[in-house]
Amino acid sequence: MLPKLYTVNNPRSPYRVVFTDPAGRRKLRHFADPKAAHAYHRELLAKAKVAGTVGLVLDAEMRADYFAARRALDGVPIMDAVRFYLAHRPVGLGATPIQDALNAFLQEKRRIGRSPRTIHSLELTLRAFVEATGASLVSDYTRAALTGYLDKLPFPPLTIRNHRARLNGFGEWLTRRQYIPENPARYIDVAHYDLTPPRILTPDEARRVMDKAAEYRGGHFAGLYALALYAGLRHGEILKLTWEDIHLTEENPIIRVGRGKIRGRRSVRIVPILPILRHWLEWVRERGLPLVGKGDSRKIRAVVDWQPDICRHSWISYRLAMVGDEVQVAREAGNSPDIIYRHYYQLAPVETAEAFFCQRLH
Repeated sequence: MLPKLYTVNNPRSPYRVVFTDPAGRRKLRHFADPKAAHAYHRELLAKAKVAGTVGLVLDAEMRADYFAARRALDGVPIMDAVRFYLAHRPVGLGATPIQDALNAFLQEKRRIGRSPRTIHSLELTLRAFVEATGASLVSDYTRAALTGYLDKLPFPPLTIRNHRARLNGFGEWLTRRQYIPENPARYIDVAHYDLTPPRILTPDEARRVMDKAAEYRGGHFAGLYALALYAGLRHGEILKLTWEDIHLTEENPIIRVGRGKIRGRRSVRIVPILPILRHWLEWVRERGLPLVGKGDSRKIRAVVDWQPDICRHSWISYRLAMVGDEVQVAREAGNSPDIIYRHYYQLAPVETAEAFFCQRLH
């Protein structure tokens, strides 16, 4: 409706200018001076003539914002952008500081008993994301921010894949707690990487490692390296072992590993103690040495071309060659049969495996 000028029965403000804006809201303004009322009425009519009734409520700054928004949207209808914003705007839990949500996430992981190593990895990745992107609210946890962060990581594809998995875990938690409507990390493509066989120690290299372990600091680290080489235990699992977990006197000696991983969940598993491992464990116990030595053992690793997890890779490869059953080895190693088959199948011949497990004892 175009602006109209009325005279009303009001001794203090007898003049009224009325119009209806494009949203259907009635707008009115009162005047005591007839000249001011007529001037305002003429101004509104002029605006309406040039820009329609929209011109009655848009000043110069608002019109500039409108055209700037049109240019930025590059053809996307403004109402589509408005609807998207309303669906994703930071209201309610989305306006929570992301640091608060991150602390709550980590606290829950501690409460349900996730390992300190897992929690440490989660915290490093998530805090690095917050620092790199400048995210302040939970609503800043977006697909664009996550993609930009992962694209800039100077790591190999497998490491980036692990970072994405941690970010996805946090996103799933935010979604379940209704901080955000959906997990943005779910739609990020996973980095691809070429699967290369892990390097393993030859029987001669394994012998050199154990000879050095028996010599260095009086054998202080012999138990640790024997368990890694001839039981395939993870470093974190070895650190938690005690002599109560090792059953040497049974007919079939075993190690009970109570904090392993099977398909992402913790599970007790049984690892057989083969003769060469039994020898080394008895050698350690007879000398009153610690089962798991602590400190720096780089001089032991220096006798071969060392790589992370090379002892575990060696044990799994040779164990699979000996028994020929990936399900059994997976159960003993605390992995899935698929992982064992894809990474270690036919990596070592049986003859080499026999030399690894049946070599000369110290």
